Amino acid sequence: MNREQYLKRLETCLDTLSTEERSSALLYYVDYFEDAGADAEQEVIAQLGDPRQLADRILEENGQSPSAGRWRQWLAAAAQKWGAYRRRRSERRVSKSPHKRERLRIAGFCILFVLSAWLLLCGVAVVILSLTLFSTGPMGALFYLGLGLFVSGGALLALSALSGRLPRPRKRNTPPAGRQTAEEVTAHGR
Repeated sequence: MNREQYLKRLETCLDTLSTEERSSALLYYVDYFEDAGADAEQEVIAQLGDPRQLADRILEENGQSPSAGRWRQWLAAAAQKWGAYRRRRSERRVSKSPHKRERLRIAGFCILFVLSAWLLLCGVAVVILSLTLFSTGPMGALFYLGLGLFVSGGALLALSALSGRLPRPRKRNTPPAGRQTAEEVTAHGR
């Protein structure tokens, strides 16, 4: 640890003091280092001891509890680390979320498409079954015919709705059809 690091650490440990008291204490130790000279820097650091312990003595001389300063420093450091963590996490979420949403959307459409196609096949199978049941009894056959047509019609409606809403991948940084980019507008002078 050199002189600048020592004084910086001492300053952070004295953050509970008022600005005037802190600057006068720091000025005293800056002068103390200058009086000792650049050659004796390490000896002065060894003589003064740990910056936290020195800050505790200064805080006690000014009538403050040394532990209050530590809690404040710990909370400030924790808040700073939490803020950095949140920024990294939000940047990661923003960068990956469009791709993830697109994949989930495509997977959802595929599942709905398969289910609709399966319902259509089941509806057709029930209609065929109802046609074979006409020989045994018309009431049961009509019931199954209606059920088969209802399921097939619902599946066809679902498939037609899905086919109109399939996601189409767009190239990045391309404007929608009929719009010009800023570069094209400036190039053509419009």
